[in-house]
Amino acid sequence: METHYDNPQERSDIRDRSGLRLYYTPALRKYDAGILMAGQNIDWPPMIIPNRADEFRVESTCSSKCTEQYFSPAGIRVFAVLPHAHITAVGMEMRHYRYGKELKPLSIDNHYDFNFQESRSLENEITVFPGDSLSTICKYNTSKRNKTIWAGYSTSEEMCLNYLYYYPKVPLTKCLSSIDYPSLVDSFLLDKKNISISPYIMNAASFFWHRPGVSEYDWTKQDGLEFGSLINNTKTFIEFCLPEGVGLWTKDLKGSTREKLQITEQYTEPNPCDPAASSGGRSHETLLPAIITRTALALCSLFTLLI
Repeated sequence: METHYDNPQERSDIRDRSGLRLYYTPALRKYDAGILMAGQNIDWPPMIIPNRADEFRVESTCSSKCTEQYFSPAGIRVFAVLPHAHITAVGMEMRHYRYGKELKPLSIDNHYDFNFQESRSLENEITVFPGDSLSTICKYNTSKRNKTIWAGYSTSEEMCLNYLYYYPKVPLTKCLSSIDYPSLVDSFLLDKKNISISPYIMNAASFFWHRPGVSEYDWTKQDGLEFGSLINNTKTFIEFCLPEGVGLWTKDLKGSTREKLQITEQYTEPNPCDPAASSGGRSHETLLPAIITRTALALCSLFTLLI
């Protein structure tokens, strides 16, 4: 359990009364639930986000190799998703792929707000099978920042994570990835911009890696577009597929290099004016859903005539 506090005004008149209530029962449920952390690794290689970007996109993958290793043949049933990023994040997605085909996303929030974080219960549970891949996508607006944003715990730093609430519980607790940001930054700032940068050092306050020269660099909007294209067109990524008991700071922890997923078919939202889509492909079992569906179809038809 973690509790995070944010008090930017350093007020002394605030008291926390939140808590946790535990219930014991001799009648155990059939399944234990679990939480899977998926998204961007925040330790090494460190995520780097340019400032002055209207929209900067970061994508992380939980690969088919990881789900094949830890999921049972029946898969896991996801019933809620909690997106988590910090104050420059403006959009978050959790996408689902099977053999290169994109399925219905688990979660999409195009108006993410750090101050209004909550878990999103799915209308219908979604099964993720071994061999499926998951993708966490974060979009950041850093137009009001004047220097590079790094990954870290502080709200002035950034994260890109989705927490999946699911059952039955499996040994996997973290499925994180990153790309080789250090090499990409070197090639971009050294080769293209001729910027002199020094070796990485650990920030004593946050215990995350920063790099003088990169930290102070004031990116232009064009820099951000070029760097974003560079990182989103890499062919490989580094994955950390971690079971219970293995933390990100485990000594000599090394990730596995994976090839990026080749998407053969993207998901298309069903047309609400399509009767099959409106009924979810199932017959109506009661009068009320049928009335609602017919009303929705009539409105769709009217709207089509008007435009």
